[in-house]
Amino acid sequence: MLQSLIKYLAEAHRGAHGFVMDENGNPVERAGIRVKGRDVTYRTTKYGEFWRILLPGTYRVEVTAEGYLPQEVEFIVIDNHPTLLNVTLHSAKLKITNELQRIDGGPYYRPVALPPRASPAPAAAPGLFSSISNSFSSLVSNIFG
Repeated sequence: MLQSLIKYLAEAHRGAHGFVMDENGNPVERAGIRVKGRDVTYRTTKYGEFWRILLPGTYRVEVTAEGYLPQEVEFIVIDNHPTLLNVTLHSAKLKITNELQRIDGGPYYRPVALPPRASPAPAAAPGLFSSISNSFSSLVSNIFG
């Protein structure tokens, strides 16, 4: 019975987990995570955390949230190693510049709007969840080989 429970817990840590944050490092609650080619969308917690049990392979996920530009990320799941996948979403709000643009060559002008600039994603820092997962994976490997 105990071995069955340990095997089940090992399966729960297979796949991908991580956090969805905005460009300021704030968690994005209820962001949608959908593996491309599948119909089910999963939601992040109030801390922006998500996890998904996946078999080893290459996957592409689409991450969406209201008020943010959608993001697609490709990643690889390796057997017996949970994949840490942190995603940064950028605001969909347009920024107005001080420039004016002539409308159709006529006498009227409009402000020029620029799309939000994508800032480079910060390097993934190991968190408590990944530390626990790595320790648990080591324990399972030691017990079951």
